[in-house]
Amino acid sequence: MKYPLAIVNRLLQEFGSDICLAYDIMCAFTVTLKKSILGEKYPLAIVNRLLQEFGSDICLAYDIMCAFTVTLKKSILGEKVRASCFCGVVPAFHGHAHNRGCQVQWHPLYVEGVGLEDFEECERTFCCSNELASVTRLATPYHRQQHIDEHFYFHDLDKHCASGNFIYENYRQALEKIQIDSPHLAQLLTQLKIGQEDYENYLKSERKYLAGLRMEPAEEQASAEYMEHLFDLSSLKQKSDDAAKAYKSRDCLMIVEGYTGAQITKINTQYRMKFQRWTAKNEEVLRYEEANDIPVHWAPTSPEYQAGLVVVRERKYRRALDELERLVVQRLFEIKKLGMSGVGYKLREKISKSLKTRADAIQSALKCYNEMASLMVPQWPALSWESVIAAVNLADFNLLQDSRQNVLNMDWAQPANCEGMVMYFQIKRAKEEIVRLNVEIRRLLTFLYDDHVDHYRAVQTNLFIKRAKEEIVCLNVEIRRLLTFLYDDHVDHYRAVQTNLFVNPSVAFEIPSHWQYRNKIHEAIIKRLVQTSQLS
Repeated sequence: MKYPLAIVNRLLQEFGSDICLAYDIMCAFTVTLKKSILGEKYPLAIVNRLLQEFGSDICLAYDIMCAFTVTLKKSILGEKVRASCFCGVVPAFHGHAHNRGCQVQWHPLYVEGVGLEDFEECERTFCCSNELASVTRLATPYHRQQHIDEHFYFHDLDKHCASGNFIYENYRQALEKIQIDSPHLAQLLTQLKIGQEDYENYLKSERKYLAGLRMEPAEEQASAEYMEHLFDLSSLKQKSDDAAKAYKSRDCLMIVEGYTGAQITKINTQYRMKFQRWTAKNEEVLRYEEANDIPVHWAPTSPEYQAGLVVVRERKYRRALDELERLVVQRLFEIKKLGMSGVGYKLREKISKSLKTRADAIQSALKCYNEMASLMVPQWPALSWESVIAAVNLADFNLLQDSRQNVLNMDWAQPANCEGMVMYFQIKRAKEEIVRLNVEIRRLLTFLYDDHVDHYRAVQTNLFIKRAKEEIVCLNVEIRRLLTFLYDDHVDHYRAVQTNLFVNPSVAFEIPSHWQYRNKIHEAIIKRLVQTSQLS
């Protein structure tokens, strides 16, 4: 449905904004877009604002940070982001709905420097702001925005009041995590005879393994690509020969079959096009052979060609196996997360929905695998859906033993090492949390001190202003009194001159000189009063 442009602009002006929350769970700022409804522009605007306000070394959480990073690097902010050591994470609640390959790269547990923060404050903030719906749905735009502004104003006040408790609880949680898990980790390291640095290597190995499932060895890729070229060349050669045969039998077709001019023209066109396609493909194959140092063209009877057929067949089988393995490994890790203690209902529900989607993908991958397994020599046994679903951990899924890399023999896949990795990285994040909280405590104390000083100065400044205003009122009264005195003094001198002019001429002669002297003084006073009246 298309909406008129005026309605779209009105909706954007009223609702076109997004929110960014800081580490201390207070609303940092909002960004507003007036003329666009493209979702990617909101996070780009937030990143730009963060770089402007806070500079470098920023970590930002976003539900789809794994995909958004590609957009960010290709945008006009790409160079600025790379220069500012900007990094991102996927929030913990959303992270477990992503596949395992994404989790080991973007989940907060595996990102350096993020501490124990789950980065889900936006969800909690929006959950609280949903209470505004019943109040604002029928309100005017002005009152709706007024309600929203007041809500977030008091939201910040509430979070500021809770900042001390927030730091205390996080500090206590981090210390408990270190005190409780450190002895268990030390005991586990002693039993396994490994060091803490091995867990870092396990994480790197797991990342490399999961990334490698989408790729194949370079040798197989080159051989298979050449065989694909040969298959295409053979197919085009067969089509060209068929078209040439029809071209040579045109006279027979016109006499026996009764072909007309249009049909003969089509045969001529097909003959020319098929031959040109075969010629172009043949030139492409020759260039490929020259580029890859293939001295002799592989004929169907040559040993190289027969070996290439095996490579292609195994390649298709390996691809089907890799895809099925990747989906199953991700499913097993997510099932493990679903069964962990401490996982809330909403997180379980989100993981369950993700598993349902993964189940459909596994069914498709399983069907493709069984088709490829039937073509192998000797044939690999087909797998059933029940055997795949019944797998509860890596050791129960025997199919993985047939992959290029036996995942069951890898250190990071061992249950004891998996448990130790989680414990190690949780302790590491807890130590980072303490470092982060020590910084936040200093900042909070500095803010409290500055806030106290600012209020004291404001009180003193306002007190001075109050006294200054009182002084101005008093001066206005004095000005009126002084003007009244000057007027009365002038009148008194005038009357004295007029009275003594006939009664006492000598006194009348002295009074004007004294009057002139007084008038000069009064003129200077009045001049300053006029300047005073012009002050703002």
